[in-house]
Amino acid sequence: MQRWYQEGQDLVQKGHFFEAAQRLHQALSVEWNPNAADSLITAELELGHADEAIRILDEVFARYGPTPQWLVALGDANLLKGNRKQAKLSWERAARIRIDEQAHERLAEYYNENGDKKQSTHHRALALHAEGREAFRKNQLDIAFTAFRKAVELAPQQAHSWYYLGECLRFLKKPDSAQKSYRRCLQIDSNHGRALRSLGRLASSQ
Repeated sequence: MQRWYQEGQDLVQKGHFFEAAQRLHQALSVEWNPNAADSLITAELELGHADEAIRILDEVFARYGPTPQWLVALGDANLLKGNRKQAKLSWERAARIRIDEQAHERLAEYYNENGDKKQSTHHRALALHAEGREAFRKNQLDIAFTAFRKAVELAPQQAHSWYYLGECLRFLKKPDSAQKSYRRCLQIDSNHGRALRSLGRLASSQ
C-alpha cells in the first residue's frame, strides 16, 4: 500500500494523472488513507472525472468529515459538471469553517463572473487575509505584510487584517506604523483584544 501511495504521489507531482489514479486506487483498495484519497481526488479532477471525484469525496466525508480543502474540491467537481450554484454552496461551506484562501478565491471568481464586484472584492480581500496569515505563521513577514496591505486596500473595514498588518510591522521593527495599524483595527472593532494588547506592548517598550 505504501509503495503504491508513494508512486501515486510522485506521479501526481509529475502531472501523470492517469497512472497516478491507478496507483492510488490500488492503495485505497488495500487500506484507506486520507492523504492517498486527497491525491486521488486531485488526479481525478485533473482528468476531468468529476463524478469519480465526488464519489471519493463522499466516502472521505463519511470517514473523516468535511474539511475546507475537501469542500473546495467538491465545489471544483461540481463546477466541472456545470453545477455552478452547487459549487458556490460548497465553497461557502468551506469558508464558514475558516477563512480559507482557495475557497475565497473561488468565490471571488464566481462573483466576478456574475458581475457582483462588491462580493468579488470582499472575497478577494479575505483570500489575501488567509494568504497573509499562512505566511505570518511561517514567519515569512515580507510576504505576509504585502498580503495584509493589499487586503486592507481592498477592504478597509477588515479589522483582523489591520491587526495582522500591525503585527508584521511590529516584527519588522516599524513601531510607529504598527501603532497606526492597531489603532485602525480598534477604530473598526474597539473590543479587539489582541490589538489592544499589542498596542499596550508597544507603548510599554518605548
